[in-house]
Amino acid sequence: MILFYASLLNTVLASEPFKLFPKIDYWEIGEIDHYNTNTLYNAINGGSELYLKYNFEGMTTADYLHNDNYITVELYKHASPIDAFGVYSMERPQEDKYLDIGVQGFGESDYTYFVAGQYYIKVRALKVTDESKDAMQAIISKLEKNLNGEAVFPEEFNYFPTKNKVRFSERYINVSVMAYSFLQHSFEVKYRNGEKEYTLFMLKSDTEDGACRMLQAYLEASKMIKDVAKNQFISINDRYNGDIGLMQVGNYILCSRGDLTQEMSEQLLNEIANNIQRY
Repeated sequence: MILFYASLLNTVLASEPFKLFPKIDYWEIGEIDHYNTNTLYNAINGGSELYLKYNFEGMTTADYLHNDNYITVELYKHASPIDAFGVYSMERPQEDKYLDIGVQGFGESDYTYFVAGQYYIKVRALKVTDESKDAMQAIISKLEKNLNGEAVFPEEFNYFPTKNKVRFSERYINVSVMAYSFLQHSFEVKYRNGEKEYTLFMLKSDTEDGACRMLQAYLEASKMIKDVAKNQFISINDRYNGDIGLMQVGNYILCSRGDLTQEMSEQLLNEIANNIQRY
């Protein structure tokens, strides 16, 4: 009986990787490696700091082997879909071929990076061949189906104005927004109007009181200790980040920075506020 349960356990453990790495015809799955918060540093040449900021839980990797070619798949698991999107958004290049995969993806014939649910996924081929292209497509399609669940593009980005928005510039910054440790959970979008560039972003708190405390902490750090009414626009000069427009709306702090007049900043933040109330 003990031998039976031991055999059953080994069978379960042996099949576990295939829940993450789907079988692909003519390609053999090589050794599967797993890395945690303590060992990721060695796996990606010291670049683990960014991932750890976004509630990293573990990375599992394997190679698909066929003749003298291989495809490497890396699955970075984070605590939530927004954490996975955050890392992806920080690594995503501004100009690339974007793909309708999972939440969002980009890539070329030899690589594809994309977000599916709690996973930030990287798929790379050693050599580009017809076989590798077909295999990559099959791997990506199955991973998307198995891992994305109900995840969608973060809804907060629907609140932002569309005029002059730089395509694919959405980012999510989890901690230390504008280098302030108490400013967190920022949804950011870049804009360009001729030679003028600016950024609109909003900080999210779990509660309205939490947003109020975060705003007051920022005002105190900026030597602007004052009471601010909800939905009231104010502008401050941040010695590290320049002129910043601010407005608290519910559990959000709406912000602007860059080449904007106060009038335009207030208009744009009011547009975001109206969109929040509309959704």
